Amino acid sequence: MSGISVDIGQLDAFDSRLAAMGGAARDALAQATTQLAGQLQSGIDSALAGGALDERSGALLASVTVEASSDASGAGATATASAPYAAFQEFGFAGPEAVREHLRRQSEAFGRPITPRDVLVRAYVRTLDYAGRFYMEGALDDMADDIVAAYTDAVTGALNG
Repeated sequence: MSGISVDIGQLDAFDSRLAAMGGAARDALAQATTQLAGQLQSGIDSALAGGALDERSGALLASVTVEASSDASGAGATATASAPYAAFQEFGFAGPEAVREHLRRQSEAFGRPITPRDVLVRAYVRTLDYAGRFYMEGALDDMADDIVAAYTDAVTGALNG
């Protein structure tokens, strides 16, 4: 499972100033975080539907969830992907991978069709060098200016209103 989390409750200096502002600022930040979580979900969806990765089965797209949460200490959003290969796609992999012995259906030989038959492929080790596609990190990077603007507007509105 891979995840990206933004948690403003961990920033002690900001947290103490936020507590002094009262519940209106906390509520405004929680509302801004909920809106940003929806934007992040949309950004990840578009990255998986042809931006960073071409959609094949839709399983990775279906496994991505973005949840916003808030409590007395702050607000945060967490994006997770539960597909078993989500981290491989996001971060990539370089190194050896063991391939188990298996049967493969062979229906072509030397470029010509043959009667299909099962062929034993013995175990071997292959070297992979797969660059990550950054569908989550890329969506978050694209939102950097929007995040700053949304939180600035939320706090400014709470202080002025």
